[in-house]
Amino acid sequence: MGRCRGTLHGSDFETINSLYNELDIAGAAFIYPGPRKKAYSLGQDYCRYPINTPHGKLTLSTGMGGFIQANMDVNNAMVNHIIDLAVGEPRILDLYSGSGNIGIPLAASGAEVTAIERDRRLAAQGKSNARKNQTTGIRFMPIDVRKALQSISNEKLEFDTVILDPPREGAKGLAPGIAATGAQRVIYVSCNPATLSRDLKALGNHGYHIKDIRLFDMFPQTYHIESVSLLQKG
Repeated sequence: MGRCRGTLHGSDFETINSLYNELDIAGAAFIYPGPRKKAYSLGQDYCRYPINTPHGKLTLSTGMGGFIQANMDVNNAMVNHIIDLAVGEPRILDLYSGSGNIGIPLAASGAEVTAIERDRRLAAQGKSNARKNQTTGIRFMPIDVRKALQSISNEKLEFDTVILDPPREGAKGLAPGIAATGAQRVIYVSCNPATLSRDLKALGNHGYHIKDIRLFDMFPQTYHIESVSLLQKG
């Protein structure tokens, strides 16, 4: 999947088609701006990938143009690390859940997961993934994260662990809502050290302290890095 800047013209689409044909790949999606974000897809319009966990093999899929991690082997290692961090935590809130990359493996391990994803298409794909993997312990809610946290606070719902995997802009302003869930642990997946640092400081102001940070080389031979931070109260 690629992201294009500016307006795409006829010659650009010809170049994209040439690249797709020469690379001999199953499918490709190019996202470009407009009045509404658009995706130009070629070939197979979905991606299917496995996650091997201690509780069995899962097969997840997502549509081209939706979010997906770039490196499946590293993603598998990262998800299993998160499963280890969350072991024994029965009620999990999964923010920015996408189509279930983290939430479904956690539900398969025995947790009750509430997955929050504002993109209705991804949330629907998550429901389909859960059904196909016979995973019943997860429910997807197609709602904005901020609205979800406000609703959770209003209804005085509580969780043991909050997991969040936000886009590069991070989770600015969410620390009070996360703290209001009563969660003793926060697991923060980030691809941007700058916004991660800002958000960890905000969470620290609400009593969460860093217990562990592990780096995952999701983008080999680049300066980009994926990280998983464990924070705990007390």
